[in-house]
Amino acid sequence: MIAAIAFVTLIGLLVLFQLSLALGAPWGRFAWGGQHPGVLPFGYRIASGVSILIYGFIALLALDRAGVADVFPNAFSPVGIWVVFLQLSTTAASQCPAR
Repeated sequence: MIAAIAFVTLIGLLVLFQLSLALGAPWGRFAWGGQHPGVLPFGYRIASGVSILIYGFIALLALDRAGVADVFPNAFSPVGIWVVFLQLSTTAASQCPAR
């Protein structure tokens, strides 16, 4: 359960980062492949807003899997966590100039 709380805290920080990007923070070089230094173009700002919803889903999934919340069917959360893990692994392996 401690790992799930730590993970959800990290997700919360990512939500704050994406919210800042969506509202126009000049941190584009740290997001979306680093293609747009400064303020993101409008489409990417919208995508940052949508990613907040995705992060919320991932946080609920982690809390459900840890037994802190009961949101999803029992068969869904183990598979969902593995999908999230595989997606995070591929993202970590991607190349972004600012990383």
